[in-house]
Amino acid sequence: MFSLKLRKHTHIAQSAEFENLIYAHKYSFCIVGNSPAELNSGNGAKIDAHDLIIRFNNFSVQAPFDMDYGARTDIWVRSSPGSDVKNRDISAFKLIMFSGNFNNPRWKLLKQYLRHKPVGFFPTSYWHELAEQLKAPPSAGLLTLYTIFKIVGPLPKANIFGFSLKSQLQKSAQAHYFDAAKPETRHNWQKEQEIFETLLAR
Repeated sequence: MFSLKLRKHTHIAQSAEFENLIYAHKYSFCIVGNSPAELNSGNGAKIDAHDLIIRFNNFSVQAPFDMDYGARTDIWVRSSPGSDVKNRDISAFKLIMFSGNFNNPRWKLLKQYLRHKPVGFFPTSYWHELAEQLKAPPSAGLLTLYTIFKIVGPLPKANIFGFSLKSQLQKSAQAHYFDAAKPETRHNWQKEQEIFETLLAR
């Protein structure tokens, strides 16, 4: 688990702060993925109308993307240190969550964030539960959705934007709305789609 040094730091929220924020806004939260699914949707204002907005990794809210994906961010979920995730202005965020199977997060990057914001980690048990089902590491998006499902139960589909896991099966597909990256091959996208469907409210 986390080192004693990490446990003693008052700004390290682990998963408690994330749970508190989700529960406090359980009737008005939204999760915005990075797939091109929202392009030309005009859903930006609808997204920004939610009280709590979650985004991932290298998301962009610059024009013209803000018209389809909104401009506000409350929780930033980012991948591990050493990944291709870029540093960004975090001044408006309520919380930064690291995705992945973390036992010993890199303290240097944490200190950079902790000067300004609380930092949290998803429960490692959830990561392992998903990895066992997937036979692969879960994506940050699925891990986040799964964690929220554990907090509030089935997720309203109307609260989820920018998720198109089926499109990730096409190796030639565009993975993100803001760049030309191709889908990650280390994730089991077919199985992720199946699990995703089980998390939704009927």
